[in-house]
Amino acid sequence: MTDPTDVPAGAALADLCDALTPGGRVGRVRRLRGGVSCGLYAVELRGPDGAPRWVALRRYSDERLADDPDACPREWRLLHVLARHGFPAARPLWLDAAGSVSGRPALATSLLPGRPQLAPRDLAGWTQALAQALARVHRAPVAESELDFLPDEERARLRAAGFVRPPARLTTA
Repeated sequence: MTDPTDVPAGAALADLCDALTPGGRVGRVRRLRGGVSCGLYAVELRGPDGAPRWVALRRYSDERLADDPDACPREWRLLHVLARHGFPAARPLWLDAAGSVSGRPALATSLLPGRPQLAPRDLAGWTQALAQALARVHRAPVAESELDFLPDEERARLRAAGFVRPPARLTTA
């Protein structure tokens, strides 16, 4: 399998461009900081008229996929829920859940302005803004059925701590 931190292959970028900017071409590609569980790239797509459009391409790592094989399609669905409810989040644009195009599961979203704050200077202000954003998420009138694809985090934490054992596999003699 390919490394998600490697620049995506030309064929994958061409398929992405064909899907999002028919008749266009791929311009610049640059690696973005962040992306704890994936390789993140800003990809410039140029339309037939030469107008640029930037998208973010996320390619999932082997480590992330070993931990959660459904991470990519789950994130895709979650981005759709966030969009339906008007949250200021990246908009889902393209999905390659099987990795058939990009060599590994990947998705493309709108590219948001800004950069990750890995070490905020004003930690108190950053924490306050994060708390306000989380409160808004938790107040959203989202039906439980819209989130039925999310994992049971309590069970996952217990399993990680060794309190829940996976079911034994049945074997035949």
